[in-house]
Amino acid sequence: MQSLNAFIGRIDQPQPEEVDAVLGKSAAAWHRLVQWLMEKESVTEQEWTSFSAKYGWSLKMKKEEENNHLPRAFNGKLHSRARIGTARHDSGARGRPVC
Repeated sequence: MQSLNAFIGRIDQPQPEEVDAVLGKSAAAWHRLVQWLMEKESVTEQEWTSFSAKYGWSLKMKKEEENNHLPRAFNGKLHSRARIGTARHDSGARGRPVC
């Protein structure tokens, strides 16, 4: 079974070039999404979080006291879970690209 998080087993935070390598062709879409969130949604802070190496890493985007979890990278695809307003949208674990 394929892991849902490319950074499982790591104790150190992923570096940008590692995220790009994992995303492959989806890296450009990832960068456009992050840029759009910063420009249009006033996201002001990015924070990598991990509860343990067993679960890997995810990127938390912060906007005025709100937390928005951005897609997790895994094998060239993105898995998304985001809170937009009061609704929560989840792309599912099938690995469908967000963009």
